Amino acid sequence: NGLRLAEPGYADALARAGLSLARFSLHGPGPGLHDAQVQVPGAFAKAWEGLENLRARGVAVGVNIVLNKLNAPRLRETCAWFLERGVGDLGIIFPLYEGDMAFYAARTALSMTEAAAAVRDAFAEFRVRGAEPPFLLNLTPCVLPGYEGRILRWSGDAAAVYDGAKTMLIDPEAYRLDRPEGGKGLAESSAEHKSKPASCARCVYAPRCLGAERRYLDRFGAAELVPLARIPAPFHRGWTGTRGWRRARRVA
Repeated sequence: NGLRLAEPGYADALARAGLSLARFSLHGPGPGLHDAQVQVPGAFAKAWEGLENLRARGVAVGVNIVLNKLNAPRLRETCAWFLERGVGDLGIIFPLYEGDMAFYAARTALSMTEAAAAVRDAFAEFRVRGAEPPFLLNLTPCVLPGYEGRILRWSGDAAAVYDGAKTMLIDPEAYRLDRPEGGKGLAESSAEHKSKPASCARCVYAPRCLGAERRYLDRFGAAELVPLARIPAPFHRGWTGTRGWRRARRVA
């Protein structure tokens, strides 16, 4: 959450140790909305101070926004807020219904369809500004058709990460996640806890798509997962200078 990075000495220590990129979880345009979600007064101010401390030390920064019913209506405003302050490396994450997200679901839960509407609205802000749009996580192509190039881990190959020259930096088949129960490939890990209803067999992406989180399907059902008859036109058609594939800075 970045709170400790508000201490200049700690930011110094991490920068000296070789930290090259840090992603902060910030869920609104300023303290009001963010602090209400994390239920920690002053959390946004501390995290933002930590972000600025790292930027001042030459460390790249990014922001992850976890969508829920409270902040989805202000997603476009939130993205604009960060862009205006020079933070262009953004990620929009659809929540997993576990932990506090499950405990507070009565006031925070939203469907993928609701999230998709907020994402489309937010991406319009990036188009107006000519800015590279954020990556997306935990959404399916059938709910957000045309955005497949920005959705991470909806398929095994979508776990890959590329740089600006389309050189693969992370190969999902080779990258291993070390866990106490044994290592797993990133592609294999992407498929964990996911399921597909029988209707998905009719989708053009059936051979590739991993489906939706089982916990999500238990809560919302599968009516949203409408099979796609053909590969949709990419969202970025007609955009100037915007690519549809995932991009990352190469770290020397």
